[in-house]
Amino acid sequence: MLTLTDKDMTLLKSMTKPPAAVRIVLEATCIMCSVSADRIPDPNDMSRRIMSFTGPATKLINRPKFLQFLVNFDIETVPKKNLNKIRNNYILK
Repeated sequence: MLTLTDKDMTLLKSMTKPPAAVRIVLEATCIMCSVSADRIPDPNDMSRRIMSFTGPATKLINRPKFLQFLVNFDIETVPKKNLNKIRNNYILK
């Protein structure tokens, strides 16, 4: 975390379609921060809706002082259900 720079954050913000690994980290970050996903139309079937963290993650990383927020983030404040969701959906997958 301490290796991230403002330049890295600028690069992240400029990505219109980040790599899969970056998307996964951003999704997990949203979950840890209790940021909900958006329901958007499924690009493969417009009659269905899917959950997407793209919009919420973009808003999250565009917060002022987001990098400082991450550095000072206290994992103890994350609700247990959010930690379980991350463990089940991202770590144990």
